[in-house]
Amino acid sequence: MKIDIENLHHAYLLTGERASLLEELFDFIDKKLKIDRKGNPNFYLGEFDSFAIDDGRMLKEMQMSKAQDKKIFIIAFNFITREAQNSLLKIFEEPTEGTHFFIITPTSHGILPTLKSRLLDVSSTKTQSVGEKADSTREAEKFLKLSKPDRIQFIKELMEDISD
Repeated sequence: MKIDIENLHHAYLLTGERASLLEELFDFIDKKLKIDRKGNPNFYLGEFDSFAIDDGRMLKEMQMSKAQDKKIFIIAFNFITREAQNSLLKIFEEPTEGTHFFIITPTSHGILPTLKSRLLDVSSTKTQSVGEKADSTREAEKFLKLSKPDRIQFIKELMEDISD
């Protein structure tokens, strides 16, 4: 993770395996930024399976108050809805001074280009490719073990998820 502590960007994108990225990010916050995370009202960690529009609205409200020094938001999710991404656009266009966001997701494939353009991607390609390969390999192995009727059902459910 390459983050310039002298010139912090307002929003970062980190892709890969959540636990290892959080560990690395916590280490950066604790040791480099020297910010105490425990009981700090200027630190927020939100972990979501699916980040929805209401989560985006909550984040917008939380970030509006000015911080004494730096306000840190870590948002980790597996999936983010299109509506939630659109709600974050304004936050990342005009961030509150001293506020910094760290977005953690397994892959950036589902992130809208307009949102991605407002994020500084600091993902380690090693972490990203290893994490993505591991997830896709597990899914492929699971699929191959299914019977033909179960494979058809799996594909139907996958197609329904994509069309939603």
